[in-house]
Amino acid sequence: MEVLKNRILLGVLNDFKNDFNIDEDEAKSFESFVNYVVLSKYDSETFDDTDTFDIVDVDSNGTYGIDSFALFINDKIVRNANEIEWFRKTNRMDVRFVFIQTKRSTSVDIGDFLKFTSAVSNFLQDGEGIKIEDDLKNSKNMLDELFKPENMRLFANNKPVCDLYYATSGVKSDDEKFLGALNQQKKAINRDNPEIGEVNIVQIGADYLITSYNEIENNHTVEIEFQNNIDCGNDIEDIEQAFIGYLPVDEFIKLITDGDKRLRKNLFYENVRDFQGIDNTVNAEMSKTLCDDSKIDKFLILNNGVTIVAKDFSNIKSKLYAISNYYIVNGCQTSNVIFHNLSKIKDRTLLNIPVKIIHTRNNDVINSIIRSTNRQTPVPEEAFVSLETFHKMLQDFYKYYSSQRANKLYYERRSKEFTGFGSERIEKNRVVNLHSQIRSFVSIILGEPQLALSNNPTSILKEHKEKIFISDHKHIAYYFPSLLLYNFHLLTRKKKKYKDVNYAKYWICWIVRVLSMDSINVGMLNSSKTERNIEKAINIIDDYSNMKELFDRAINIFDKAKQLHREENTRQLNEQLVRLRSFRDIVNKCLINELK
Repeated sequence: MEVLKNRILLGVLNDFKNDFNIDEDEAKSFESFVNYVVLSKYDSETFDDTDTFDIVDVDSNGTYGIDSFALFINDKIVRNANEIEWFRKTNRMDVRFVFIQTKRSTSVDIGDFLKFTSAVSNFLQDGEGIKIEDDLKNSKNMLDELFKPENMRLFANNKPVCDLYYATSGVKSDDEKFLGALNQQKKAINRDNPEIGEVNIVQIGADYLITSYNEIENNHTVEIEFQNNIDCGNDIEDIEQAFIGYLPVDEFIKLITDGDKRLRKNLFYENVRDFQGIDNTVNAEMSKTLCDDSKIDKFLILNNGVTIVAKDFSNIKSKLYAISNYYIVNGCQTSNVIFHNLSKIKDRTLLNIPVKIIHTRNNDVINSIIRSTNRQTPVPEEAFVSLETFHKMLQDFYKYYSSQRANKLYYERRSKEFTGFGSERIEKNRVVNLHSQIRSFVSIILGEPQLALSNNPTSILKEHKEKIFISDHKHIAYYFPSLLLYNFHLLTRKKKKYKDVNYAKYWICWIVRVLSMDSINVGMLNSSKTERNIEKAINIIDDYSNMKELFDRAINIFDKAKQLHREENTRQLNEQLVRLRSFRDIVNKCLINELK
């Protein structure tokens, strides 16, 4: 049996296991690690919900030939067939299939490789000759839904791209026989699957995995020639250094791309503004400037520039600087447009990018920079919600309240805020970000769990802005649902019974909240009485036997409600059921009966 021998890779794998509290054997944990590295490059938020590890695992028995599968639409991971409807509403589907096969061996095995590529080709076809095991059903449902006529018309002129990754713990093979087989399989998959456009087969090894992991975690150091700059930050409180100047485009590209020459999407402060698309009016005009030889040299004065906040920035020699642990807090649109138009720029020497680099470790300063620099163009107010005083207080509450309890949780106001947090590595399941806080609060406290799985967190925030993150709300009402979800996560790691209902985690935790408080309604969220009642419920949950008993009762109630719904309505798939208001009403009735 193969084992990992690369000591650096073993060290990185150990960090990864600690970060995600993974206690699986080496083979399975290495597979999860590879999935994290590969898929995070497509969507930096892929594993914000750690359930993704189970969703993308399509061959838990290791017999099918494909270890992992993921579907991305418009650079966002799709977790089930129902989510495809959301993307259909955008009238644009940029579709990408990602298949992964992971081996711990240091060398490639042509037999294993051919089994992998053949399985991919079969999987992409109609599936009649394929035995669909439980692991594969969700993936096949997504594929079937995607290839419905009403969806296919949205990518008729842009067929799905198919990426295959064959991962080992060694180095890339240059064996002619293997490379020949690789090229043949690319052609065969294309030939046998006319719905697929481009096919890419990538072999990855230890060096790729180590470097990519550091890039994703923002621990990667980039060296840039910053010739044209003015030092202007030496005397500013809480600012270690600050520079204003411009970078040649090739130096700027170093900052925003990874080793695969892909855009590093985790660099951008995504809560403020996602890329609005190349066809956006402002971005289209920017593209014209970049692609026009007579205008490109004016880009420097026409563009507002890019603001970068770095926690580590140092002068190596002369005008050579090393930068790491940095984020682009303003300039998402500029960066994306430059990246997408790079191949169209005839003379790169003419293109210079205005840049501001601010070196600080003060989070309050960083947040003020984010807010001020993003006032120049229209940004929805909800984009700044996590920068408000309430969220600073909530973060402090998490810090001090949970420090006195068995399971410490952290509230993350800004994406990747706790990455490289001092010398302490924080398990990612203990970090609650803005999106997960919105979902948990609306589901468990407001009692609307169907919204967590049927609505985008931003739209939930818009629709419930009068009910969530209100200045006089007791912070414990936000901490409690996060604690329940974390406890449920711990249970899923221990017993299959809980893992089997993971799709309904918001529902189960809502029911547990009701049972622990002996009340369907939480009460007034600004009252001291409610605060005391929640704290009593938390104290109950803190006892493991009590917690387990409550979750067991909750699962029984959930199952009863499922049966009742099926008797009163047509049978629904689990993934559809948990999105229905009608099911929520039935669960509510079951809870009323339980509390009598």
